[in-house]
Amino acid sequence: MLDPLSAISLAGAVVQFVNFSVRLASAGHELYEKGSLANNDAVEQITLDIAHLAEELGAHRPPASKHPSQDEIALQQLASSCKELAEEMMAVLKTLKVQEPKNGLEVVRKSLRSMRKKGKIQNIEKRLDKIRDELSLRLTAILR
Repeated sequence: MLDPLSAISLAGAVVQFVNFSVRLASAGHELYEKGSLANNDAVEQITLDIAHLAEELGAHRPPASKHPSQDEIALQQLASSCKELAEEMMAVLKTLKVQEPKNGLEVVRKSLRSMRKKGKIQNIEKRLDKIRDELSLRLTAILR
């Protein structure tokens, strides 16, 4: 017979395993049907939009005769950092898409990979959010 603490610990482990299995099965079903996860598709769309805006900001350089301000220089650097992060995000998301539709083994692999990469995706999202906030601040400073 198990002591109460061991029984609670075992029950907690079982609940965690069931929760993980349900999330894995749900992701697997979505990957099997659509080839990618809806959340990843949304992140991809937002990342593409941010990358496009950063590229436009990087393309608008002041004329050679004008000396850029510190805010303009910082804006250029932030746009470059944003573009690099967006490329990193797109590379991660590309590895999570199913290439062969309805391939069960690939779906299982991509489901597991999606769970493993979730933290990395969230990390990149946070870094992109910080850059976006800083870009907004710099644009506001330039427009004043």
